[in-house]
Amino acid sequence: MLLGLALRLYDLGGESLWLDEGLSLAKGGLPLGELLAYARSEYHPPLYLILLHGWLGLTGPTIEGARGFSALVGTVTIALLGLLAGRLFDRRTGLLAALFLALSTFHLHYSQEARNYALVGLFAVASALGLVRSLEGGRRLDGLGYALATALLLYTHALGFFVLLAQAMFVVPWAWADPARRPALVRWAGWAAVALLLYVPWAGVLLTQLHRVDSGFWIPRPRPSFLARTLLEWGGSAPGLLAYSVLGGLACWRAVHAPSPAGPPPEQPGPSAAGLSPRGAAAYLALGATVPLLGPYLLSLVSAPVYLTRVTLPGFLAYIALAAAGAGRLVTRPGGRILIAGLALIMVFDLGVYYRDVNKEPWRPATAWLDARARPGDLVLFDAGYTLGYCYAYYSQRRDLGLERVPPAGDVASREAFLRRLGAPRDRGTVWLVLSHSGAGLDRLRLELDRFGDRTESERFEYWTYGSTFRRAFVGIEIERYDRAQ
Repeated sequence: MLLGLALRLYDLGGESLWLDEGLSLAKGGLPLGELLAYARSEYHPPLYLILLHGWLGLTGPTIEGARGFSALVGTVTIALLGLLAGRLFDRRTGLLAALFLALSTFHLHYSQEARNYALVGLFAVASALGLVRSLEGGRRLDGLGYALATALLLYTHALGFFVLLAQAMFVVPWAWADPARRPALVRWAGWAAVALLLYVPWAGVLLTQLHRVDSGFWIPRPRPSFLARTLLEWGGSAPGLLAYSVLGGLACWRAVHAPSPAGPPPEQPGPSAAGLSPRGAAAYLALGATVPLLGPYLLSLVSAPVYLTRVTLPGFLAYIALAAAGAGRLVTRPGGRILIAGLALIMVFDLGVYYRDVNKEPWRPATAWLDARARPGDLVLFDAGYTLGYCYAYYSQRRDLGLERVPPAGDVASREAFLRRLGAPRDRGTVWLVLSHSGAGLDRLRLELDRFGDRTESERFEYWTYGSTFRRAFVGIEIERYDRAQ
């Protein structure tokens, strides 16, 4: 856990703030009434921003402070995943699961980002742990913990419903296969109902948000390659993905071929304490990995696209626990220890690549580059316009520039009026165009600027997808300079 905390705090402010983090920082600093009003008009439930609001009151409104909250949440998740894997299998598996997660660049990335995804992972694991404990013997406190963790998960991200779906897909057939387990099914259904009742106050807002997403959303419809890329990011690299998958496959194979005695083997006290056999534990983790991965993907094929790699984080956590179960069976064998040592070396190498590369939009150097070249009175245009307030304004010290947001292409009337005004004669001799998250209509915008003057300078600021074997550069920000034609 200390290793995980150290890795998550290391160079916490080294990367620039990027667009979504700028939004978190701006909205998390609002008064609570305004924050809730914003959450109702947005796409995410309010819990993360409410907690961030309180946290920023302690740390101050800085990106390091906001990321520190995610780092703390990610560290607690490491401990909880270790507890979950240890309860499902044994203490050795729990330690390996915590180690794997501590070294994972995928989890590290979201533990160093001021967004809600680290919190989603925390509540997903807490919900799973509460479920396993409640299946043990039906203690009311365990059931209440499960219901509360599940409700908090749903208040953090709407796609947390896929975690609940995975649990239902496991508990119902598991309990139905043995009449002695039917009471556990009734208990789970009752506590799941409590979680849903706790979510009722936000349900109406969710329906409104779903309608807004159906009306048009920026996420592209996913292709099969999206799933492949997600799995590569889960592994941190192609060798890492291969090693994790071999270990997870081994855990499933051993579980399927393991005997099913009435009581647990003496060397495996964990499974009986949780009320699950090794086979049941592996089945639960396999569903916990695949449903949060495939659910958003399949939903995006038939409805408005919602699939992004980051929303699969709950599935990744189950995947890590399953890999740890396979590693726990191999660690006592020489060949197995070599495989685990090789995986550890791969993870350390991936960590080096992660810390070396730029993994977020580089607004700090882009802002410094522009501020050093712009002259007092120059006009600076931002397309997309929201990057002005959420990104550039956070770093810029200039107060002598004309700053304007380019209206979005969807606002046809405002954009046309803006373009006509842009093409009109003006006193300013230089116009700068800052491009990031630009949508449709960029060609027309550049055409009007070409009429104004000559493009005399441009600079691109790239960032990389993290991972050592599938690195890909993206142009996060592009800045162009136009000088009035003489």
